[in-house]
Formats: sequence, C-alpha cells, structure tokens
Amino acid sequence: MKWRALALPLSLGMAGIGAAQPPPAVPPAYQDRVIEGLASVVEDDAAAIPYNPDGWARQMRFETRLGHDAAGFGGRRVTRGVAASGLVETPNYGVLSADVNYADNPAGGSFTVRQRGLRVDGGWTVNNELGTIATPAPALTRQPSRVFVPGQLIEGVSTEWLHPGSGLQLQASSGQPGRIDGTVVGRLRRLSGTLNDLSVQRTQGPWAVAARVEQANKVSLNDGPTAAGSSFDAESAQLAVRRQTDDLSLQANLVSTHLSTLGKTRYGLWLDGDLKDGPRSYSAGGFWLESDLTWAGQPMASDTAGVYVRSAWQTRQWSAEGTFDVLRSISSPSRSGVFGTGSGRWRYSRDVTLGAGFSGRTFNGNAANVFGNVRWANAWGNSGLRADVTHELAQRNLRVLTLDHDWPVPVGWALATSLAVGRASTREGGVQTLSAAAAALNAPVTSSLVLRGNLTAERTETGDTRTGINTGLSWRLTPRWTLDGTYNLTRGRSRLNPSIDPLAAPLPIASATTNSRTLFVVLRWEERAGSRSAPLGGRPEDGGGRVEGVVYLDHNRNGTQEASELGAAGVTVMLDGRYTVRTDAQGYFEFPLVATGERRIEVLNETLPLPWVASTQAPRNVQIRLRDTARLTIPVVRQGAD
Repeated sequence: MKWRALALPLSLGMAGIGAAQPPPAVPPAYQDRVIEGLASVVEDDAAAIPYNPDGWARQMRFETRLGHDAAGFGGRRVTRGVAASGLVETPNYGVLSADVNYADNPAGGSFTVRQRGLRVDGGWTVNNELGTIATPAPALTRQPSRVFVPGQLIEGVSTEWLHPGSGLQLQASSGQPGRIDGTVVGRLRRLSGTLNDLSVQRTQGPWAVAARVEQANKVSLNDGPTAAGSSFDAESAQLAVRRQTDDLSLQANLVSTHLSTLGKTRYGLWLDGDLKDGPRSYSAGGFWLESDLTWAGQPMASDTAGVYVRSAWQTRQWSAEGTFDVLRSISSPSRSGVFGTGSGRWRYSRDVTLGAGFSGRTFNGNAANVFGNVRWANAWGNSGLRADVTHELAQRNLRVLTLDHDWPVPVGWALATSLAVGRASTREGGVQTLSAAAAALNAPVTSSLVLRGNLTAERTETGDTRTGINTGLSWRLTPRWTLDGTYNLTRGRSRLNPSIDPLAAPLPIASATTNSRTLFVVLRWEERAGSRSAPLGGRPEDGGGRVEGVVYLDHNRNGTQEASELGAAGVTVMLDGRYTVRTDAQGYFEFPLVATGERRIEVLNETLPLPWVASTQAPRNVQIRLRDTARLTIPVVRQGAD
C-alpha cells in the first residue's frame, strides 16, 4: 500500500510534467521579404483562375478593336477590327504560332502562320512561315557591316532548313511585296509583282560561305494600280565569305543587280575586318559601290568607293568610339572627300557623366554636327543637358540646347521630361527661334491599371507648330480579360533630318505634313494552358521568368530613351529564333513565361520603318531568373545617321 501510495502521486506528477511541455515548434512557412512601398506580385495566378495543366503548353489571345480615325481632320471613319494570336509548343512538330488581323474600314488585314523548330530525319531542323513575312537571309549576310543591304516584307511563304552537323542553312521564299500600315489594325498594303528568294550557307570550322539570289517580277513601289511601264524586273545576287576566330573576323561581300529599267548589271564589293582586344575593338575595310546599285529594286548606297577604319574602347569609367572614311565618286573620280564620327563618355564621379561627339563629311556637300552633354544625379532625379550645333548641306545652321530629366517616382513608375530651345539660320539669311517640349510617362496606377504615354510639342518663331500625343491605358478587368484604350494625335509638319552618312540609303521622302487623329479601344481575352512547368524554350522541369521591354526610335543614338523619343509600333521581336511577338502602339512587347537561363532577343529589321534599323544587328542576350522579370530597352537608329 505504501508503494502504491507513493507511486500514485509520482505517476500523477510525471503526467503533469508531460502535459505541461508544449509540442515541438513548427517552423513558419517561408515568405519572401517585402520591400516597403513595393506592390505585391502574384507569382502564380493559378489560384485566381482555373488552369488546365493537361496537354501541350499553349497560349491564346483574342482582341476586338473599335477605332475612330480622322485623316486630315476632314474625312472621318469608324473602323472595327479583330486580332487573334496563339502559340502551341508540341513535342514532335515544333512550335506552331499564328497572328491574324482584320479591319472593315478600309477592308483588309494580315496574317502569319509559323512553324519553327520542326525536327525531321537526317538531323535537320525546319522553320516554315506563311502569310505576312520577311524575306529570309542567311545569318552571314546579317552580320554588322559598313554597307547595308535592305530587307523586304512579302505576303507569301518561306522555308528554312538547318543542319547543325554539316553547318548547312538553306532558305527559300516567294510572295507579293508590301508594307504594313494602319493604326487600329495593322494590315499589309500589297504592291504589285512578286519576289522570289533563294539562299544557302555552309559553315565549316572557322570558314563560312553564303550565297543569295532574289528575283523581282513586275514590281512597283507605288500604291494601288500602276500605269504601264511603271513596274520593273530585277535580279540581285549576293556572295559572302567569312573567316571567324575568337578575336578576329574577315568578311568579303559581292552584290550584283540587273534592273530592267537600266539594262546594265551593277556591282558592289565591300570588305569588313573586326578585331577584339579586351575592352577595345577595331574595324577596317573598303567598299566599291557602282552607280544606281540596288537590291532587287530597293535603293542602296551607290556611286561611292573608299576605305574606312573604326575603333571603340570601353571601361567602367571611359568609353570612346570613332569612324573615319576616305571616299570618292566612281562616276566622277575628281569628286572626293572624307566622313568621320567620334564620341566619348567620361564618368567623372558616381553622379556625374560627361560626353561629347561630332560627325561630319566633305563629300557631295559639306555637313557636320557637334554635340556636348553632361548628366548628373541630384535630389530631383537624374538630369541631362545637351548642346547641338548642326550644319546641313549649306542650307541651314541649327543650334539647340536640350534639358532632359528623369523624375524620382515610385518603384515601377517612370516620368521623363524634355525642354529644348534653338535658333536656326538659312542660307537666304532668315533667322528664327524654335522651342520644343516633351513628356513620357509609365504609370502602374494600380496592380491592374497601367497608363503609358508620350506628349511632344514644337513651335517656331514663324508660327509653324507640330503636336504629337500617343497615350495608352491598359486595365486588367480579370486575369483573362483586359481593356485597352489608345489615343494618337499628329498635327503639323514633320521633318526627317537627312543623314550625313554617304553610305546611308537614300530616302524617298524628306518631309511631310500630317494631320491625323485616332482613338481606338481594344477588348482582349487571354488564355494559357498545358504544363505550367514548360516555359518558352525550356524543359518540363524548368522554371520560368518573364521578358518585357520597349523598342524605341533613338534619334540621338545615345542608347537611352528620352521623353521625345517614341516607341516603334508593330515591330516583330523574336525570342531564341522561335517565338515572336509584335510591339504595341507605344513600342512595348512581352513574353509572359520564358525558361530560365540565357535567352536571345532579336528585332527583325524588315519590320522597322525605313530607314530605321536595330542599333546592332546581332541578337541581344538576356539572363532570365526564376520568377523574375527581365526588362529591356532596345534602341533602333536611322541607318547611317549622324
């Protein structure tokens, strides 16, 4: 009994001790650290909308568009249109994608169907396209060069066969030439005639050879029906040979064109050599371009022979680049001259950067431009002051002082302004002052509402004015539905300054008076389905991120989008050579789900308005991180501009 009496309280005490002990602590669930003032991001909207994970990875988009267009503020019209796009990534048939646009006023549209990355027997990979496409060109002919060969849009079909094992690339296309126009819905304005293109490239070790032939039949660059005798036939051929090592590349190009309206074959020959030495790079070469040289009827630089040297040097604190050409006319050997450019940047301190540059020529008329700029960080943001002095072919002297400023705004926002004053004097002795102002805004007002826009205004002492407004509002109603509104206004005389580069292709139009006003509304439905863990360019087990950016017209070639520099609308952007999107009215584009790792982004020059080209023709590499957004600004410049 005694032992039982002692055991009972002891057992009760031990039970009490056990009951008093708390259960083992469970570690809290992982949460990302939150930065104060930064809106939360929904990484996976599967909880917001039902998602179908079955089947092939795919995404679809459908848009209805309603627009009001006042051309010249006289004739007004209401345009209704639809647009649809979709993408399916299959295990056996490559990536299938399509873009379709149609408008009822004026009636017409465009469509493109693509099949990329199709694997066939023998180690070949095939890319096929149908509809509104760019004529293909071998990779060798798209290398950066002192001489530019233009591309062309067609409505037709193209195919490309790649054999990595043997280094073969075969391409062919055929169709009707045209160009994209229209604001509410981009459509192909077809031109008369047909274009046929055939090319081949072979790479073996450090050597590569490419040959391309393009044939134009009854082609006219005029709109609508053409008068008898206004069309032409042309045959053009290009041969390129390149030797590439780690630091040195040498390439020779030969072009021949026979144009029916001239009756004589024209030739062009140019050589390019590039050497990389750490932070320094050097280029040199020569060119011989006969008179009236074209590519299948499209203008090229011509009646010029010469040599050039180019160098660039870049460190964290310094950067400098320059080009120097010695030129002479082939038809008039006594007419000769030089062309030179140079620019430099010095990062004086963490907050201050200084820069200066010049360009000029003494060939087919004198022309020159000199500039100096300074950028500095301050309590109000980031400011830039630039002074330009331009001498245009003995016709006008122009002095302009521009102040740009990026304002401090919340994370994710962007606000930039620009003010300019100047003084112009003409050969006849007239003098007038001018002023200009611009503003650019990117405002994610809420997590579902984004406002973007540009405003420009110019005025001269004589009363000439130019006004431009390009604004867009995007409202995400639900995870699948989005409502966009866009307003465009252009009023006044727009003058495109001619390039002073003698190798720049001639422009058909130097100035234009434009009065247009367009308002359109877009209702968009989007859907993504298939395996969520199969992002673009990845494997089923890979994670993904997002790519978004803007393609913009870089007038001053400084690589920074300023308030007065608009986005390039309707431009095709390609990811890894397989996936394509088009920029919107403000030049924005996005790839919503992209595999992690290094990816290639490329702008197709053929979809840019002439004479604009990507500042570098090589694809841009971008690093994609898991659940992160990579943002790009891609400048395009006037080919051969000062």
